[in-house]
Amino acid sequence: MRRSIFVPLVVLTLLLAGCTSTYYKAMRTLGKEKRDILVQRIKDARKDQDQTKKQLQTTMESFQALTGFQLRLRERRIAGRQTP
Repeated sequence: MRRSIFVPLVVLTLLLAGCTSTYYKAMRTLGKEKRDILVQRIKDARKDQDQTKKQLQTTMESFQALTGFQLRLRERRIAGRQTP
């Protein structure tokens, strides 16, 4: 039984690895280098992280206004910590 799960998992991993390299080769022929793609992904991830942080902060403020719940000092420091 264990072998029946292992073989398809290995095959799937190899196929996905092939898709990634094919994708980067195709993008390179279109003029986009791998590093440019990765830089754009990092920028998108940072933007999403900032949006999530703002949304979480707004949600926490709404929750506090609704319930009167107050964070302890340690939790305030963690919530207000900036990411580099």
